[in-house]
Amino acid sequence: MQLQPIMKILNFLSTPPMVYFTIVWAIIWKGWGAWAAAKRNHKIWFWAFIILNTLGFLEIFYLFILPTLTKKKTKKENNNSEPNNESPENSKSNL
Repeated sequence: MQLQPIMKILNFLSTPPMVYFTIVWAIIWKGWGAWAAAKRNHKIWFWAFIILNTLGFLEIFYLFILPTLTKKKTKKENNNSEPNNESPENSKSNL
């Protein structure tokens, strides 16, 4: 009867190291992604990270790819919305 706890420990230690690496990998990315989403007040992203297990792929997309996509989008919007330098004062001086 005393061998059962020891056997459980030995079974745990006989798990392949890749399993441990995958668990640690997923926890690190999940934590970083959820923290960043909470900091940016992105509630949907936060809950997606908590609920879905994507082994860090969704978190990596959110942390590294999504910010570059939104920067490009806002840059285009800013270029399109730049005001013309034709204020009423400038148009009068051109007459």
